[in-house]
Amino acid sequence: MLCLLALSSSKLSEVGLDIYEVGHIHEDGSGQFEIAADLTKVEHLIKFASLFTEVTPEVAQKTIKESLAELAKILRNLSGISNVTTTNDVNTLSAKLRFQFNSIKALNEAVCKIYAFIDHPGSTYFKLSRHSFSRADTPNFKQLISHYRDHVKADTQIADLILKNFLNLITYHTAYHFDKKIQKATNKLSSISEDSKTIFLKQPLSDACEQEFSFSNKIFF
Repeated sequence: MLCLLALSSSKLSEVGLDIYEVGHIHEDGSGQFEIAADLTKVEHLIKFASLFTEVTPEVAQKTIKESLAELAKILRNLSGISNVTTTNDVNTLSAKLRFQFNSIKALNEAVCKIYAFIDHPGSTYFKLSRHSFSRADTPNFKQLISHYRDHVKADTQIADLILKNFLNLITYHTAYHFDKKIQKATNKLSSISEDSKTIFLKQPLSDACEQEFSFSNKIFF
């Protein structure tokens, strides 16, 4: 059975799921932040997983919608956060959460709420100074794996194999846009746009879970 799962999952390697963390940060520390995900390309993988777990496309879509609604409700009550909007396509497994912030402190508080189930309260994700912007490597994705194991009812070996192959399909993207031109960045995997005002970083989520990849990056203006 495990061999069948591995073989079937390997055939799905040409598809993937992209998660985007996008920020537009102004010099005064205000800006806009967005988290987006599209599971459309892996819908058939979820259907396959439903043979062994209680996860189905319908359950996934409902979970995403409910989670976004709950997050939006929480963020709307935070000081310094405004214009919170959510998008959840009823025909696909895609979702987006967007909001504006008036300071880096407010942004950190909001992102703490977003990552509440995998991180420690009060974590600092971003720092901004006159000459630099820092993104800390805070998300504890190993906790995400534990969260999955605790909530999915399936044989442990089967659940772990499904999770491993699913994580291999996920690419986590970060993109931060600034008013000033970027001079350099400390993370060697990052790339800078032609106008030098946006920095990009992407890696498989499986690398983050195995701690082979770091989100941390310090951008200098």
